[in-house]
Amino acid sequence: MSRVIFGQETAPKVGKRWFAAWFAVGLALAICFGTAVPVDSQQPAIREELVTLIQKHAARHTQQGEAKTDRILTLYRENELGLTPVQIEEIYETEFERLKPPGSPLDQLPPGLVAALAFVVGIAVMSFRDQLKKRFDQIWEWLYQRKGFA
Repeated sequence: MSRVIFGQETAPKVGKRWFAAWFAVGLALAICFGTAVPVDSQQPAIREELVTLIQKHAARHTQQGEAKTDRILTLYRENELGLTPVQIEEIYETEFERLKPPGSPLDQLPPGLVAALAFVVGIAVMSFRDQLKKRFDQIWEWLYQRKGFA
């Protein structure tokens, strides 16, 4: 059943039903195979890799100057390696504290001691200021009497 159009033989005409059927099959295959869920590349395969990733986050956050424990817990809470949120937080905080640069020596003193030291230093400065003023007045008085301004 071929036709002759403009002197050439053509294949039989495919009906609209065949076109619709092939379209439906193609669409179904595209939906089935096109929506495969990709594997999350952030989930490590072994426990040591996860611990290393958490420690790398802590190192990066140490350089930035602030801990982001909530973000790490959100990121790795649903892990397949059995680490609980408490363990994740402990790993992160331990590494963050280990890598954190040391602060000033005053940061290591108890707050009450710092206040007491500030009070003592304030009294010493005030006393020194008064002594300096007395010495200056004595020198001024001596110069005044010596030059005969009186």
